[in-house]
Amino acid sequence: FILYLGFLFLIAAKFNLTRFKDYLKNVFPVALMGFSTMSSLATMPVTLKAAEKNTGDFHIPQAVIPSTVNIHQVGVAIAIPMMAMCILSTFGYAMPSFAVYCKFAFYFIFAQFAVAGVPGGAILVMLPLLESHFGFSAEMCGLITALYILFDPAVTLTNVLGNSALVIIV
Repeated sequence: FILYLGFLFLIAAKFNLTRFKDYLKNVFPVALMGFSTMSSLATMPVTLKAAEKNTGDFHIPQAVIPSTVNIHQVGVAIAIPMMAMCILSTFGYAMPSFAVYCKFAFYFIFAQFAVAGVPGGAILVMLPLLESHFGFSAEMCGLITALYILFDPAVTLTNVLGNSALVIIV
């Protein structure tokens, strides 16, 4: 997560370290609020303010942040598949074939549009996909839900920082 986000902010800063530090300083409140609320939606006003500081523009953040707050979920896209593979392995299941994983990824991307930026919202939408593509049992669904809620603060922090980097790049 950290390397990916750091690289996004470096790209946004055009590899200028001073600008990179300024961007990170401006998004620190966003990260703190995202971590503490576990809600990208609740963090949106702070994200907008930081994006306005980082871009020097009012209109672009107003267009990008509200439209991406629920669908641009970097943390979810990384965390849920990783957790799913770990749980499959723990329960003695074979890793899915590349074709099965690609089919899951395709539906996973579309399901992101239905996810609300609220605590635990992503995993609830993804459970049917995990059941249908990877054969998750009720116990496995319960475990991934518990793990997701445990990691949701870090996942939300990643989501809101991803949105903050995206608006600068746009």
